[in-house]
Amino acid sequence: MFEVTLSGYCTLIVTVLLVLIFGLWLFYDYRDKRFYALERSRWACRCRSCGHLYEANANPAPCPRCTTPNPPLRF
Repeated sequence: MFEVTLSGYCTLIVTVLLVLIFGLWLFYDYRDKRFYALERSRWACRCRSCGHLYEANANPAPCPRCTTPNPPLRF
């Protein structure tokens, strides 16, 4: 067998914890991009004709009430 010193043991624990934290960070970043991609691509639109405020996935999106194409709102 081989001997492990206290500093080597502490280095091993810190390295494993850093790898674990980095792995969790990558996992949650990938998960958020996959799950929330549809929500991030939505547009808020306000109809110029009837004033209806609605959510759309395309740009320019037609109003669901009067079918007038409208540009997205800028925030």
